[in-house]
Amino acid sequence: MNVHKLKEVEPYFGDVASGKKQFEIRPDKGFQVGDMVMICQFKQDFTGIDVQKIITYILRDYPGLQEGYVILGLADYDHKVDSTTVRMKVHREGFDFLSRDMFGDCPHCGKHILKSNSPEDCSECGRPILWSENKFSAI
Repeated sequence: MNVHKLKEVEPYFGDVASGKKQFEIRPDKGFQVGDMVMICQFKQDFTGIDVQKIITYILRDYPGLQEGYVILGLADYDHKVDSTTVRMKVHREGFDFLSRDMFGDCPHCGKHILKSNSPEDCSECGRPILWSENKFSAI
């Protein structure tokens, strides 16, 4: 089984994650029935949310389908990702040397937060977040 990483924008990512959209139209990259696809949410950059699906059917060389493209039939692989409970890495982290506190943007709501106010959950939206190891140090 091969694993293929595909990026997906909203609203399509949510539809794939919920199971509402059970197909993908993609350039043919040698997909095979039984391969896993990791579909990653993309909003100007990868958000860290992904959902795993298994390819159950492949439509190739069909009238009306652009040459070199396939339609993939998808089914749940292990589990669906619920973005309200997934601990996602804070975006654009930094360290304020005056306050000696880490800061960043919540990956769920995009609000600017401080590590001291949001050690495990965003102080704005309350969703779980993950700070990287403190790689910054004051001199």
